[in-house]
Amino acid sequence: VAAFMAGLGGGSVLGAKKAVESRSPLIVFAVLEAAVALYALLMPWITSVMSDWMIAWASESGLGVWYGVQSLLMLMLMLFPAMAMGYGYACVVESARRYSAGRFELGQLYGLNTLGGATGALLSVALLAAGGWKNAVYIIAFTGFAVAALATYLALTREGRIALLKKDHGRVEGGEKDFLKAALLYGLVGMAAMIIQIGWVRVFGMIMLRTEYVLALIVMVFLAGIAAGSLIERRLKDRKII
Repeated sequence: VAAFMAGLGGGSVLGAKKAVESRSPLIVFAVLEAAVALYALLMPWITSVMSDWMIAWASESGLGVWYGVQSLLMLMLMLFPAMAMGYGYACVVESARRYSAGRFELGQLYGLNTLGGATGALLSVALLAAGGWKNAVYIIAFTGFAVAALATYLALTREGRIALLKKDHGRVEGGEKDFLKAALLYGLVGMAAMIIQIGWVRVFGMIMLRTEYVLALIVMVFLAGIAAGSLIERRLKDRKII
């Protein structure tokens, strides 16, 4: 979870700077999505090789070294695809900023993204039960390829004939410092949320004795709540309630 969230956050921060400079953010997103899907196809082979290597290493090392190597491998396994996902989200945000004429806001995009994540977490339970881990990974990989193809189609058919929208909202004196403070506070909110989520997994895992399904259900509920809040915020904002 730590490697995955670090990758998402790092990729989003990097993508927020680079996507603005890109001629076609949707094409960049499509390439990243296809790369992640390819990585998913290779995942069973990668984990098999890693498992054999870790077993051989464990027989010749102490417990502390074993935990260190295990953590390092998990970091390598999750960090880079998660960074690609985070970078891709920044590209989608930039595409919406350019071509949606204000119809989509960041809260809506974030809400739809997390709603998709919640749906995926719930579907993972069914896919794992029905076809096992390997088949579930293959299904998700081909879904990723389909998303990449759709993004490419949209980029080639829409970006070529829709003018770039340039809006100068002006700069607010001291606004950058205020933004950094708000971003830091929001980061602390995310940290607290992850602590609570892992705590839930620990508690309900001991009760239900199936950690993978417990994790999927908790992530689903967690992301569904975030998505609902993000989407409801737009409604309340339109009605001038907040």
